[in-house]
Amino acid sequence: MATGLDAADNSTIHLDGIPIIRIEEFKYLGSVLCKEGDINADIKNRMACGWLRWRECSGVLCDKKMPPRLKSKVYQTVIRPALLYGSECWAPAKRHEQMLHTTEMRMLWWTCGVTRLDRIPNIKIRWRLGVVPIIEKAQEHQLRWYGHTERHPDDHISKIVQRMEVEGKWPRGRPKRRWMDSIQTNMTACGLMEQDTTN
Repeated sequence: MATGLDAADNSTIHLDGIPIIRIEEFKYLGSVLCKEGDINADIKNRMACGWLRWRECSGVLCDKKMPPRLKSKVYQTVIRPALLYGSECWAPAKRHEQMLHTTEMRMLWWTCGVTRLDRIPNIKIRWRLGVVPIIEKAQEHQLRWYGHTERHPDDHISKIVQRMEVEGKWPRGRPKRRWMDSIQTNMTACGLMEQDTTN
């Protein structure tokens, strides 16, 4: 199998004589993967999918005759999974968490038929629908996945990749937030220890 870079164009790779164009990002199994490992595009894609599901269910969610409990079940079983698909592998920054929070609250406001002009606190909207913050659910997904991978044997592929160190120098500036950084933050916030993963 012969590979090589086109001398005139660094964005093209030749694989057995067939030109393959390098791209900055692509979608794989519903998640958007980026060259630099950033999750901005994936978060935006998840938000778009969430709004698509919300519009499909708006007949139920915006119907004033529907009880709040039914609306909550529709949101938690149809829309929230679309928003959080693949969140187990995210290392979200504060701006990503704010984007998800804002998207969720807009959905919940419209579901309850209120606007900002009504000046109803977010916590009351959540209490009315019985919905916990989306960031807490994302943390729960991450910790569940982390516990799942930790219970694998040491030679399992997921555990090898999880502990793999990438060689090379860090670029200037603050280092990017890694997945394990996010896991350690979530474990500290929940008061969990490393040995808790066996449970």
